[in-house]
Amino acid sequence: MTEEVKAPEAALPPMFNAKDRCDKCNAQAHMRAMLNGGTLLFCGHHGNEYRVALIAAGAALEEG
Repeated sequence: MTEEVKAPEAALPPMFNAKDRCDKCNAQAHMRAMLNGGTLLFCGHHGNEYRVALIAAGAALEEG
């Protein structure tokens, strides 16, 4: 019996880095909201605060 060996998958780059800052308070971003061709970045606190309103407005959210 021959075992198939798979090449390791390339690691995905981090979704957010230290340069990505919250548009509300300038803390490190952990959420990206994409709406009407624009992008907003939010820290965890503000992402949680605005999550329901962003979803209701039809925003696509990415968290990392």
